[in-house]
Amino acid sequence: MEKAFDGERAARDAMKGTTDVSLPIRVSAAALLAGDENQRRNLIQSLKKHGYAIIQMDDQTTLAAKNLENIAWKYFAQPDDVKDRNSGADRSNLGYIRVKGTREFIKLRPSDETRLWPNKEALPDFEQIYRDFYQRMFTLVWSAFRTLADSPGTGNSPLLNQNQIAAIEDFVREKSSVSMIHYYPQAEKESCVCEEHKDTGLLTAVFKTGVPSLQMWDKASEKYVKIEELANDSELILFMGEKIPLFAQQEKSLPESQRFLGTPHRVIVPEATVDRLSMAFLLDVAK
Repeated sequence: MEKAFDGERAARDAMKGTTDVSLPIRVSAAALLAGDENQRRNLIQSLKKHGYAIIQMDDQTTLAAKNLENIAWKYFAQPDDVKDRNSGADRSNLGYIRVKGTREFIKLRPSDETRLWPNKEALPDFEQIYRDFYQRMFTLVWSAFRTLADSPGTGNSPLLNQNQIAAIEDFVREKSSVSMIHYYPQAEKESCVCEEHKDTGLLTAVFKTGVPSLQMWDKASEKYVKIEELANDSELILFMGEKIPLFAQQEKSLPESQRFLGTPHRVIVPEATVDRLSMAFLLDVAK
Protein backbone atom coordinates (compact mmCIF):
# COMPACT_ATOMS: atom_id res chain seq x y z
CA MET A 1 0.00 0.00 0.00
CA GLU A 2 2.82 2.40 0.80
CA LYS A 3 4.39 1.95 -2.63
CA ALA A 4 1.03 2.45 -4.31
CA PHE A 5 0.51 5.67 -2.37
CA ASP A 6 4.01 6.88 -3.23
CA GLY A 7 3.33 6.17 -6.90
CA GLU A 8 0.06 8.09 -6.82
CA ARG A 9 1.71 11.04 -5.13
CA ALA A 10 4.59 11.04 -7.61
CA ALA A 11 2.08 11.16 -10.44
CA ARG A 12 0.27 14.09 -8.81
CA ASP A 13 3.54 15.93 -8.18
CA ALA A 14 4.27 15.84 -11.89
CA MET A 15 0.90 17.38 -12.76
CA LYS A 16 0.56 21.03 -13.70
CA GLY A 17 -2.21 22.94 -11.97
CA THR A 18 -5.26 23.74 -14.08
CA THR A 19 -8.31 25.97 -14.12
CA ASP A 20 -10.11 23.74 -16.62
CA VAL A 21 -12.48 22.00 -14.21
CA SER A 22 -16.13 22.00 -13.21
CA LEU A 23 -16.21 23.64 -9.81
CA PRO A 24 -18.56 22.68 -6.97
CA ILE A 25 -21.65 24.80 -6.39
CA ARG A 26 -20.84 27.83 -4.26
CA VAL A 27 -22.13 27.72 -0.68
CA SER A 28 -23.51 30.85 0.99
CA ALA A 29 -22.04 31.35 4.46
CA ALA A 30 -25.08 33.33 5.63
CA ALA A 31 -27.52 30.67 4.43
CA LEU A 32 -25.41 27.87 5.89
CA LEU A 33 -25.36 29.57 9.29
CA ALA A 34 -29.14 29.99 9.04
CA GLY A 35 -29.49 26.22 8.59
CA ASP A 36 -30.62 26.29 4.96
CA GLU A 37 -30.97 22.63 3.92
CA ASN A 38 -30.02 23.27 0.28
CA GLN A 39 -26.76 24.90 1.36
CA ARG A 40 -26.06 22.06 3.79
CA ARG A 41 -26.54 19.53 0.99
CA ASN A 42 -24.33 21.55 -1.35
CA LEU A 43 -21.57 21.63 1.27
CA ILE A 44 -21.72 17.87 1.87
CA GLN A 45 -21.77 17.11 -1.84
CA SER A 46 -18.84 19.47 -2.54
CA LEU A 47 -16.63 18.03 0.19
CA LYS A 48 -17.37 14.42 -0.75
CA LYS A 49 -17.17 14.81 -4.51
CA HIS A 50 -14.39 17.40 -4.85
CA GLY A 51 -12.62 17.38 -1.49
CA TYR A 52 -13.19 21.11 -0.94
CA ALA A 53 -15.94 23.73 -1.01
CA ILE A 54 -16.05 27.39 -2.03
CA ILE A 55 -17.85 29.56 0.54
CA GLN A 56 -19.30 32.97 -0.29
CA MET A 57 -18.63 35.29 2.65
CA ASP A 58 -20.55 38.27 3.97
CA ASP A 59 -19.06 41.77 3.80
CA GLN A 60 -18.24 41.94 7.52
CA THR A 61 -16.19 38.72 7.50
CA THR A 62 -14.43 39.75 4.30
CA LEU A 63 -13.50 43.05 5.98
CA ALA A 64 -12.31 41.22 9.11
CA ALA A 65 -10.03 39.10 6.92
CA LYS A 66 -8.66 42.19 5.17
CA ASN A 67 -7.98 43.89 8.51
CA LEU A 68 -6.03 40.86 9.75
CA GLU A 69 -4.10 40.67 6.48
CA ASN A 70 -3.07 44.32 6.77
CA ILE A 71 -1.81 43.99 10.33
CA ALA A 72 -0.09 40.68 9.56
CA TRP A 73 1.98 42.45 6.90
CA LYS A 74 3.02 44.95 9.59
CA TYR A 75 3.97 42.11 11.90
CA PHE A 76 6.17 40.36 9.33
CA ALA A 77 7.85 43.67 8.42
CA GLN A 78 9.41 43.77 11.90
CA PRO A 79 13.05 42.74 12.41
CA ASP A 80 13.66 39.01 12.87
CA ASP A 81 14.93 39.45 16.43
CA VAL A 82 11.63 41.12 17.38
CA LYS A 83 9.55 38.32 15.85
CA ASP A 84 11.77 35.69 17.45
CA ARG A 85 10.52 36.86 20.85
CA ASN A 86 7.19 35.27 19.92
CA SER A 87 8.80 31.93 19.19
CA GLY A 88 6.95 28.89 20.46
CA ALA A 89 9.95 26.56 20.21
CA ASP A 90 8.97 24.69 23.35
CA ARG A 91 5.38 24.30 22.16
CA SER A 92 5.36 22.64 18.78
CA ASN A 93 4.02 24.66 15.88
CA LEU A 94 2.72 27.63 17.88
CA GLY A 95 3.87 31.23 17.98
CA TYR A 96 6.37 32.55 15.46
CA ILE A 97 8.24 30.03 13.28
CA ARG A 98 10.65 30.48 10.37
CA VAL A 99 11.04 27.80 7.68
CA LYS A 100 14.39 28.39 6.00
CA GLY A 101 14.15 29.54 2.40
CA THR A 102 10.39 29.42 1.94
CA ARG A 103 8.27 31.03 4.65
CA GLU A 104 7.69 32.40 8.13
CA PHE A 105 4.45 32.24 10.04
CA ILE A 106 2.75 32.98 13.31
CA LYS A 107 0.12 30.57 14.57
CA LEU A 108 -2.05 31.63 17.49
CA ARG A 109 -4.96 30.38 19.58
CA PRO A 110 -7.02 32.84 21.66
CA SER A 111 -5.85 31.24 24.91
CA ASP A 112 -2.13 31.26 24.10
CA GLU A 113 0.22 32.85 26.59
CA THR A 114 1.22 36.49 26.22
CA ARG A 115 4.79 35.87 25.05
CA LEU A 116 3.56 34.25 21.83
CA TRP A 117 1.61 37.37 20.85
CA PRO A 118 3.01 40.45 19.03
CA ASN A 119 4.10 43.32 21.22
CA LYS A 120 1.11 45.47 22.13
CA GLU A 121 3.09 48.70 21.97
CA ALA A 122 4.27 47.99 18.42
CA LEU A 123 0.92 46.60 17.18
CA PRO A 124 -1.77 47.75 19.63
CA ASP A 125 -4.71 46.63 17.44
CA PHE A 126 -3.38 43.18 16.59
CA GLU A 127 -5.16 41.18 19.30
CA GLN A 128 -8.57 42.80 18.77
CA ILE A 129 -8.38 42.33 15.00
CA TYR A 130 -7.24 38.73 15.44
CA ARG A 131 -10.04 37.89 17.88
CA ASP A 132 -12.72 39.43 15.64
CA PHE A 133 -11.50 37.34 12.70
CA TYR A 134 -11.12 34.20 14.83
CA GLN A 135 -14.63 34.36 16.25
CA ARG A 136 -16.24 34.89 12.85
CA MET A 137 -14.28 32.00 11.38
CA PHE A 138 -14.92 29.68 14.31
CA THR A 139 -18.68 30.25 14.06
CA LEU A 140 -18.70 29.48 10.34
CA VAL A 141 -16.31 26.51 10.30
CA TRP A 142 -17.90 24.90 13.35
CA SER A 143 -21.26 25.18 11.59
CA ALA A 144 -19.72 23.45 8.55
CA PHE A 145 -18.34 20.71 10.79
CA ARG A 146 -21.75 20.19 12.41
CA THR A 147 -23.24 19.87 8.94
CA LEU A 148 -20.78 17.07 8.16
CA ALA A 149 -21.32 15.44 11.56
CA ASP A 150 -25.10 15.31 11.07
CA SER A 151 -24.86 13.79 7.59
CA PRO A 152 -25.40 10.03 7.10
CA GLY A 153 -22.51 7.76 8.03
CA THR A 154 -22.56 3.97 8.39
CA GLY A 155 -26.08 2.65 7.88
CA ASN A 156 -28.67 5.22 8.92
CA SER A 157 -26.54 6.60 11.74
CA PRO A 158 -25.11 10.13 11.57
CA LEU A 159 -21.42 10.51 10.85
CA LEU A 160 -20.86 11.42 14.51
CA ASN A 161 -23.18 10.95 17.48
CA GLN A 162 -24.07 13.73 19.91
CA ASN A 163 -21.64 12.57 22.59
CA GLN A 164 -18.78 12.62 20.07
CA ILE A 165 -19.77 16.07 18.84
CA ALA A 166 -19.91 17.44 22.41
CA ALA A 167 -16.49 16.00 23.22
CA ILE A 168 -14.97 17.39 20.03
CA GLU A 169 -16.51 20.83 20.65
CA ASP A 170 -14.79 21.05 24.06
CA PHE A 171 -11.42 20.48 22.39
CA VAL A 172 -11.85 22.64 19.27
CA ARG A 173 -12.83 25.67 21.35
CA GLU A 174 -9.45 25.42 23.04
CA LYS A 175 -7.22 24.12 20.23
CA SER A 176 -8.40 25.80 17.01
CA SER A 177 -6.07 28.46 15.64
CA VAL A 178 -5.29 31.02 12.96
CA SER A 179 -2.06 30.85 10.96
CA MET A 180 -0.70 33.90 9.13
CA ILE A 181 1.94 32.76 6.65
CA HIS A 182 4.42 34.95 4.79
CA TYR A 183 5.96 33.18 1.80
CA TYR A 184 9.32 34.66 0.83
CA PRO A 185 10.06 35.79 -2.75
CA GLN A 186 11.57 32.99 -4.82
CA ALA A 187 14.24 33.22 -7.50
CA GLU A 188 12.27 31.28 -10.11
CA LYS A 189 8.73 31.11 -11.43
CA GLU A 190 6.52 28.16 -10.49
CA SER A 191 8.44 27.56 -7.27
CA CYS A 192 6.91 24.97 -4.95
CA VAL A 193 7.15 26.59 -1.51
CA CYS A 194 4.95 24.04 0.26
CA GLU A 195 4.90 20.46 -1.00
CA GLU A 196 1.82 18.30 -1.24
CA HIS A 197 0.38 17.43 2.15
CA LYS A 198 -2.87 16.97 4.05
CA ASP A 199 -3.63 19.14 7.05
CA THR A 200 -3.72 17.23 10.32
CA GLY A 201 -6.86 18.85 11.75
CA LEU A 202 -10.58 18.62 11.06
CA LEU A 203 -11.29 21.49 8.67
CA THR A 204 -9.20 24.32 7.22
CA ALA A 205 -10.53 27.56 5.76
CA VAL A 206 -8.32 29.88 3.69
CA PHE A 207 -9.04 33.17 1.95
CA LYS A 208 -7.92 34.02 -1.55
CA THR A 209 -4.55 35.80 -1.53
CA GLY A 210 -3.06 38.59 -3.62
CA VAL A 211 -0.75 36.02 -5.25
CA PRO A 212 -2.94 33.03 -6.13
CA SER A 213 -0.77 29.95 -5.50
CA LEU A 214 -2.83 27.38 -3.59
CA GLN A 215 -3.58 24.24 -5.58
CA MET A 216 -6.19 21.73 -4.36
CA TRP A 217 -6.48 18.11 -5.44
CA ASP A 218 -9.92 17.78 -7.03
CA LYS A 219 -11.26 14.25 -6.54
CA ALA A 220 -13.88 14.59 -9.26
CA SER A 221 -11.50 15.56 -12.09
CA GLU A 222 -8.38 13.93 -10.60
CA LYS A 223 -6.47 17.14 -11.29
CA TYR A 224 -4.66 19.78 -9.28
CA VAL A 225 -6.82 22.89 -9.44
CA LYS A 226 -5.53 26.47 -9.22
CA ILE A 227 -8.39 27.19 -6.90
CA GLU A 228 -7.46 30.77 -6.00
CA GLU A 229 -7.63 31.80 -9.65
CA LEU A 230 -11.23 30.56 -9.73
CA ALA A 231 -12.39 32.11 -6.45
CA ASN A 232 -13.57 35.68 -5.89
CA ASP A 233 -12.06 38.06 -3.34
CA SER A 234 -15.05 37.56 -1.03
CA GLU A 235 -14.82 33.76 -1.08
CA LEU A 236 -12.85 31.27 0.96
CA ILE A 237 -11.85 27.67 0.33
CA LEU A 238 -12.86 25.07 2.90
CA PHE A 239 -11.24 21.63 2.91
CA MET A 240 -10.77 18.62 5.15
CA GLY A 241 -7.88 17.40 7.26
CA GLU A 242 -6.82 13.92 8.27
CA LYS A 243 -8.90 13.81 11.46
CA ILE A 244 -12.20 13.86 9.55
CA PRO A 245 -11.89 10.23 8.35
CA LEU A 246 -10.29 9.32 11.69
CA PHE A 247 -13.40 10.31 13.67
CA ALA A 248 -16.12 9.74 11.08
CA GLN A 249 -18.20 6.56 10.96
CA GLN A 250 -17.99 5.94 7.21
CA GLU A 251 -18.44 2.80 5.18
CA LYS A 252 -14.90 2.16 3.92
CA SER A 253 -16.14 0.09 0.99
CA LEU A 254 -17.73 3.19 -0.55
CA PRO A 255 -15.83 4.95 -3.35
CA GLU A 256 -13.81 8.03 -2.40
CA SER A 257 -16.40 10.28 -4.08
CA GLN A 258 -18.88 9.25 -1.37
CA ARG A 259 -16.59 9.68 1.64
CA PHE A 260 -15.09 12.57 3.57
CA LEU A 261 -11.30 12.37 3.22
CA GLY A 262 -8.35 14.63 3.92
CA THR A 263 -7.57 16.79 0.89
CA PRO A 264 -4.05 16.92 -0.63
CA HIS A 265 -2.93 20.45 -1.50
CA ARG A 266 0.25 22.37 -2.27
CA VAL A 267 1.50 25.91 -2.81
CA ILE A 268 3.25 26.79 -6.08
CA VAL A 269 4.01 30.50 -6.49
CA PRO A 270 3.57 31.39 -10.18
CA GLU A 271 5.79 34.47 -10.24
CA ALA A 272 9.34 35.10 -9.05
CA THR A 273 10.41 37.83 -6.59
CA VAL A 274 6.97 38.35 -5.02
CA ASP A 275 5.89 38.11 -1.40
CA ARG A 276 2.72 36.20 -0.57
CA LEU A 277 0.61 36.35 2.60
CA SER A 278 -1.86 33.59 3.39
CA MET A 279 -4.29 33.27 6.30
CA ALA A 280 -5.77 29.98 7.43
CA PHE A 281 -8.27 29.10 10.12
CA LEU A 282 -7.69 25.58 11.45
CA LEU A 283 -10.48 23.76 13.28
CA ASP A 284 -8.61 21.18 15.31
CA VAL A 285 -8.61 19.19 18.53
CA ALA A 286 -4.84 19.41 19.13
CA LYS A 287 -2.09 21.97 18.68
